[in-house]
Amino acid sequence: IAALTGDVLGTALEVVLACHLVVAEEQVELGLSQVLSAKVAAAGGITRLHEALPPAVAHRMVLTGRPLRASEAERWGLVNEVVATGEGLDAARALADEVVAASPEAVRRSLAVLAAEDPERAASEGLDALLVTNDAAEGYTATLEGRSPHWRGQ
Repeated sequence: IAALTGDVLGTALEVVLACHLVVAEEQVELGLSQVLSAKVAAAGGITRLHEALPPAVAHRMVLTGRPLRASEAERWGLVNEVVATGEGLDAARALADEVVAASPEAVRRSLAVLAAEDPERAASEGLDALLVTNDAAEGYTATLEGRSPHWRGQ
């Protein structure tokens, strides 16, 4: 989870593009500025940006070095949430709390599905494996008992 409280340019954006969730304060700009100093975004930024954005938006950012404002980045799906200046860390922590409230095993398996070359197969295999875990039993029991689950893992 990335909490963006200042501009994220060049290699910093390449790091952010490797994050699963991103919260940005409203004043933040995100861009690959390497072409402005005769460099190439060679740490995976070009590839990840091209996968994450429509080609026209990615090409403009990569070829001109022009950044996106946080609100634009949210509209294109690079940022999950835009918050007021000074609220980035708290918002990222709140998002982390939401993830932590979920089953750790289900989160791990879901991330594996998101990264899989064959997501349908990975989802089926992940569900099969998850059904026999302590997390699954606790999730079902907690639902039946009308309480929050207490995850123990595996």
